[in-house]
Amino acid sequence: MFACIHGPDAASLADSFSPFIEMVDQQTAVFSVTSRQLGRLKSIRSAVAATVEAAILAARNLPGYTFIAPGEEARVLGTLLIDALPPDPELFETFDLWGIKSLSDLARLPENDLAARLGERGLFLQRLSRGALSRPLHPLLPAAVYEEFADLEHPIKLREPLLFLIARFLHDLTARLKSQSLAAAALSLTLNGNQRRHSLPFPTRDVKLLLKLVEHSLERQPPEAPVATSAAAAHPAWIVHASRPRA
Repeated sequence: MFACIHGPDAASLADSFSPFIEMVDQQTAVFSVTSRQLGRLKSIRSAVAATVEAAILAARNLPGYTFIAPGEEARVLGTLLIDALPPDPELFETFDLWGIKSLSDLARLPENDLAARLGERGLFLQRLSRGALSRPLHPLLPAAVYEEFADLEHPIKLREPLLFLIARFLHDLTARLKSQSLAAAALSLTLNGNQRRHSLPFPTRDVKLLLKLVEHSLERQPPEAPVATSAAAAHPAWIVHASRPRA
């Protein structure tokens, strides 16, 4: 479930629930919420729903606390006026000509006819009005870099012991990322002060994959001298778990 808080203190209030917050605007914060946290939201102008956009619509336009049970999105949001949707003057003028005043009016229109007349923009607004537009959360990520470092008393000359050390770094780094639902979007390896950075095709916590990437890098470009200082840094990215498409 997702919770949305709307008000002047939205950011600070949301921060007390989760470190991963999407700020839609200065007064609207949305984040994932657990069932144990729901009680704390009841004294705040907020909304909880199964989709991000349904929670945002409800929090911005309904007073107090709103809980939307899965499957009840269209009914709860249907009472809102069409102006609750993101502004689209051209489409709103068409809705006015058609006598569409509320989200329930828009939600009831046949999808095929709406698509034929208003295209994807019309379908987008209709899905919003039904609370059926599913998308992942887009939280602001901390700028932190997760790093492991070793200053070696005896410099490493051979590749195998160097890979063993780097594997230990990667195990520690990925464990820290996992604890915060993060993964590595890029990996930096610094040997004797010389850095090599590797962008990854997708965020990952797969130690074997990361180690293989390092191994290939060392094969292509071996260190010029025995390694006395070594560091590995993971640059984090948010792990997105895609929602199942809704009917």
